[in-house]
Amino acid sequence: MENELKDGISTITTPRDVIVFMHYYLPGFESGGPLRSLANMVELLGGEFNFHIVTCRHDLLDRTPYPGIPNDCWVSVGRARVWYMSGGIVGAKALFHELRRLCGAPLYLNSLFDPGFSLVPLILARLGLFGRSNVVVAPRGELSPGALQLKRIKKRLFLAFANALSLYRNVHWHASTKMEQADIANALFGGQSPPRMNVACDLVLPAPRRGEEPPGDELVFLSRISRKKNLDYALRALACCRESLSFHIYGTIEDEIYWKECQALIRTLPAHVRAIYQGPLAPADVAQTLSRHGLFFFPTRGENYGHVIAEALAAGLPVLLSDQTPWSDVATNGAGWALPLDDLKEFARIIDSFVSRSSQERARMAEGVRLYAENRLYPQEHIEDSRRLFAKVLSNTR
Repeated sequence: MENELKDGISTITTPRDVIVFMHYYLPGFESGGPLRSLANMVELLGGEFNFHIVTCRHDLLDRTPYPGIPNDCWVSVGRARVWYMSGGIVGAKALFHELRRLCGAPLYLNSLFDPGFSLVPLILARLGLFGRSNVVVAPRGELSPGALQLKRIKKRLFLAFANALSLYRNVHWHASTKMEQADIANALFGGQSPPRMNVACDLVLPAPRRGEEPPGDELVFLSRISRKKNLDYALRALACCRESLSFHIYGTIEDEIYWKECQALIRTLPAHVRAIYQGPLAPADVAQTLSRHGLFFFPTRGENYGHVIAEALAAGLPVLLSDQTPWSDVATNGAGWALPLDDLKEFARIIDSFVSRSSQERARMAEGVRLYAENRLYPQEHIEDSRRLFAKVLSNTR
């Protein structure tokens, strides 16, 4: 691979192979932001790197294999080659042969805790079965304080095990934000950032600009239905609202027990607050669907980046968030609010205030959202940071 430096920015003149392990990939969509972040990265950098993605042959909750897609061979999907695993022994042998053929290519692991798509490939790399391959680990928010509180005993035992075996010695780290960089340092390195840390913001594709300003009383939540995403908190806040409004919930039900708790809260909402579950949302429909709403409400327990927040801003929506995301500057930029989770009634107050605004006031805020999104989501240095990450792991050997 040749690296040229033009105006201080590195460019890749010869495509190189990168092996990506991701539990779920296109055409799936139920696993949410990490999948979309990877798909966007492939779209924007696929002409410079040859991405070989190893994934399941089905989506997160639907165990039915994707129709019309062959298994246990490379399939062209956009600007990547994808291997959809069948889970059989013959397929596993064929995959191992293909990965040996790519011997020396870096491994990019999109999880810390996933046994089959992070831990196993990492151990095989440690054993030298992929040659002198560098390994990149992208925890995708799994080490945020909020995420670590869920199943915390199991996760603490795993981290202790990993540290005792020096499992992550010499790996390269991909943090999506400075906040995630600190989370990785605190969880694994006693607060000290490891030497092979790379901060590269998740990449977002531009969304079409929305037209007429939608009603202010139409709120939307889009995410997997799980405790980390804190839908129950959103419903409790809505129960305190005085203004009439509708709350549209989109996302895959990942935790059925948790969803039943949310349904119980929905049944207790006052008559002037309607909460409607709309089901999962395919990636192609996200921008248009979000743009039909006035406010994106997402009091998450923690996000390393929050791809859906970026999508909401790209679609022109102001956002009402917890302060557990990297988007705490939305308030100072006129694009929304980021509040602490210990003040439920403040969320309700903000919602009432927003719903009662005139269409002219909401249009002015929408302009602030547009300017903020243009400056925050699409700068060239975001692409360059990801380019630099892969250039680094391709040029160095362990």
